[in-house]
Amino acid sequence: MRGKRGAGASTARKRPKRVKRRTGGLAAGLVAAEREGEDHVLNIATKMRDLDVYFPKARLSRGGYARNSPTACRARPPILKSPTDSVRMRRRTYQRYFDGKRLRLIAWKGPKGAWYWVSNTLSQQLSNAQMMDIARSLQRIGE
Repeated sequence: MRGKRGAGASTARKRPKRVKRRTGGLAAGLVAAEREGEDHVLNIATKMRDLDVYFPKARLSRGGYARNSPTACRARPPILKSPTDSVRMRRRTYQRYFDGKRLRLIAWKGPKGAWYWVSNTLSQQLSNAQMMDIARSLQRIGE
């Protein structure tokens, strides 16, 4: 007789999901904005020399960058507790945080141990595909 596989049968850590790469560019409503994104974070990059600074190469076509972003903090933010799941994309493992079916936040740990994340708008106007594309577009400054 075979043993039953219950919820507690395996203590192995779950592997991150693999997300299929779309061909055909960015999600609807996004535009490429590499130069604009890099220019936006240059000021903080000069102040945060001990941390890598990332910028989005894509943004919402009808939007811009917030004046108070990006921000930096020294401790692991409580907002990153209890991710819904994790996915592997472009050599990074992202933690995803959903609010119902809507993707609220995507975070990853950088090579120097710092945590980075992008969050949806307060009214969660960005689609899940837009959030994934913005996260995927993040590039370290100077690369």
